[in-house]
Amino acid sequence: MLETAFNTQNLPAVNHVFGMRRSMHHPVIKQVVGWYEEAGVQASHVNDAYHGHLSVLFEQTGRNYSVDDVLKKSEGSSVAIVSYEDLPYYRRHEAAAYALPSTKDVVVVRDWFNLVASRLLMDAQANGRPRYALLDMLPWEGTAELWDEYSRLLANPGSSSLLVVNTNKWFVNEDYRRELANQACLPHTDKYKERVTMHGDGSSFDGLEKDGAAHTMGVLTRWQDLPLALLPDYRKVIHAFPDLAARNQELFGLSIDTVLGDLALRNTSSDADFL
Repeated sequence: MLETAFNTQNLPAVNHVFGMRRSMHHPVIKQVVGWYEEAGVQASHVNDAYHGHLSVLFEQTGRNYSVDDVLKKSEGSSVAIVSYEDLPYYRRHEAAAYALPSTKDVVVVRDWFNLVASRLLMDAQANGRPRYALLDMLPWEGTAELWDEYSRLLANPGSSSLLVVNTNKWFVNEDYRRELANQACLPHTDKYKERVTMHGDGSSFDGLEKDGAAHTMGVLTRWQDLPLALLPDYRKVIHAFPDLAARNQELFGLSIDTVLGDLALRNTSSDADFL
């Protein structure tokens, strides 16, 4: 069980969770907290213990919580779920909090086409909030390299101590969520599944509007919701990394041809509006 052990220093059990910004790792973590609660275990989430994109922008670690920071933020809990954003898993030891012994590491992976759409829109909406200006913080080449690593871990975790979550499948498939809970040796519950977390101001597209009805969000077809003005940039990004597009089809069953076909239809519909 993920929450079983206290170590000899009486520290909480720790799960380290790695996700790219806009990968939907926050709702996954919220559900894991619910699983712990169902088991009668108090778990706390220490959010963004490391910001990979901030370190790129400021040429320093924008946020890198120490072990003491995590212990203070999780005081009174039996389990600390510590999350990291935009940090390559192979560089996880750069996060100071990773020195805490882990019962299991978790990597959360969203498909490339929807991830790009959500990050692109968040950047466009920055409007004076530079901490969200992702294109300035982590260039698309760096974003692609990070997704490349995470998606390879999804295809082959390589270790029983690493749990890799497909968020597309998690979003729609209760059997898959039950399977994940079983791998964590925790009782399944969907009590938080419909919640939209406040982290990062909620969804890039819906904000907190769909809180309580998360299943109605179009998280699997976000390219259809992008403003037309962003479509040229979106096409440029998804064309720039053909290897990732091919792997996306292998892992998520979503091809670049499907996405581009939808975008072509959107353009046709937009042109018709002016006839």
